[in-house]
This record gives sequence, C-alpha cells and structure tokens, in this order.
Amino acid sequence: MRNRHLNIGLVGTGNVAWHLAPAFEDAGHRVVAVYGRTPKRTKEMASRLYDAEILDAPDFSGSGADIVLLAVSDDYIGEVSENVAVDNGCLLVHCSGNVNVKALWTGHTSEIGVFYPLQTFSKNKSVDFETVPFCIESSSEASAKMLVGLAESLGSEQVSEMDSNQRASLHASAVFACNFTNHLLVMSKKICEKNGVGFEMLHPLLAETINKAMEIGPENSQTGPAKRRDFQTLEKHMDLLKDMSEAQGIYKTLTESILDLYGERV
Repeated sequence: MRNRHLNIGLVGTGNVAWHLAPAFEDAGHRVVAVYGRTPKRTKEMASRLYDAEILDAPDFSGSGADIVLLAVSDDYIGEVSENVAVDNGCLLVHCSGNVNVKALWTGHTSEIGVFYPLQTFSKNKSVDFETVPFCIESSSEASAKMLVGLAESLGSEQVSEMDSNQRASLHASAVFACNFTNHLLVMSKKICEKNGVGFEMLHPLLAETINKAMEIGPENSQTGPAKRRDFQTLEKHMDLLKDMSEAQGIYKTLTESILDLYGERV
C-alpha cells in the first residue's frame, strides 16, 4: 500500500495545502483537481502542480480522485463537507487536529478520515515532511492503510492512528508548545526593540531552552526568578513593563502559574 500512487483532489489554498500538494506529486502521486474560494490563490496553487484541473465548485465527481483532502480552516470544514461531491468509494478526509472525523459524515461517501500533519506551516518556509508526525483516523481498515501509506510516501516515520478526542488533546497541547510559545517570542522581541536590545542575543537561549526541554523534560528544565521565588526581581520586571500592559499581564499570569506549580519544591 505504501507504494501505491494515488489520484488526489484538494480543497484549500492555505499554508497546509500549499506545502502538501507539491509534496504529494514529488512522492509520485497526482493531484488531479484543486478547488479554492479565491480564484487568484487557486491559480497560484495549480501553477505549482503538473496538470491539476481548477474547479469552480468542490465537485470532484468524474475526476478519478481516490482521495479528496479538505485542507481548510476548522470553521469551514462542515460547510465544505456538506457541498463537496465525490465519486462512490472516494475517501474524503480533512487535515484538522481539532475537528471530529464525524464532521465528514454527510452522506457523500462511505469512506471518511483524517490526515493531520503535526507541524507549523508558513508559505515562505519549506517543510521537511520526513520529520513531520502524521495523525491518522478513518472509517475502515482499508482507508487507514491508504492514509498511512500516503504519509509514509512523504517520508514520515512517525504515523500514528488515534481517535478524534486524542487528536484534539494533542492539538490543544500543540497550541501551547507552538502558537503560544511563538506569541511569547513576539512579546519578547517587542520588549527588546523598545529598549534598544537586539533580539538575536536571545537566539542561543531559545535553542538551549528547547533542546533541554526535549532532552530532560520540560518539567525538569524550568529556571528563572519565579522558579527561584526571587520576588524582588519579579517586582522590578513588572515595573519595567508598566508601559506595556499586554506584556505585563502575560508576565503576571505566567509568573503566578510557575509559582503555583513549583511552590512545594522550594
């Protein structure tokens, strides 16, 4: 199953679709048709592919697609699944970490699933799919094998089958690990810029923080004034941030969380 070349239909032109579509073709599959809400972006997507047909509506019937992938925002999955048309037996899947697989039970096909790449995607940054974990869920064993084979064809060595509740929990965890962490880096950069300090000075610290957390576990890696209960330093930082109310509020909330978590260890 791993070596089977698939005909793939794609709905969406966002970051995930932007990277997955050419990766599929590089792996020997064929993207037969693409649909997106914005004609200009859909044409841009199709220009990255060999000969994908641009659709005016999400109607993939007659396209020969073995699988139709909904690489769209979570709030749009239900609407698209209601309106998509596929051939009988075609596997309809979404790429969301949070949306239940049952959202695809709309009567258009008996085969549904989830193909969730656990990674952050930006159009201007390449992705090495060999390092990307994939979370798979499906309505049948045959569909599961197809999705596992598709992920493995991209080079991934981390393919896991999990149900919708497990995947949603993983997604929430990923928001903490990725999205919230990046937002904190944005705040950190603003503090540096406001005070004439180069953000690049923090780069070695960032690398060591992540490497250490992965090596010995984040629960064993916490350092800093809140962990040490260095209240004079905490008060000084709060004063320094008095003109940056958003950053000050986040600092206070996270400080209290660290104090609560490690209080009994002092």
